[in-house]
Amino acid sequence: MPNLTDADLARANFTEAEISQIREWRTALLDANKELLGMRKEVIDRVINGFNKLNEKVKDSYDNFEHYNSVLEKYKSITDLMGMRLNQ
Repeated sequence: MPNLTDADLARANFTEAEISQIREWRTALLDANKELLGMRKEVIDRVINGFNKLNEKVKDSYDNFEHYNSVLEKYKSITDLMGMRLNQ
């Protein structure tokens, strides 16, 4: 029933009470749709925020891993040098 006016409905033999009921239903559906769209946006925002927080945690963990790996490599180099001196 896109773009049907009250006059169109009356010509289709709808009574005034039925037309009024259709208007009420349409208004209720539009309100429900608006509420659902708002809820959808909220869910999407929460998912995106959760993903971003998780991404930051992963990035921080990776940065820590890189730091500890660098420390380990330096320690390994020091022990290799010490081992070479002890073997001379």
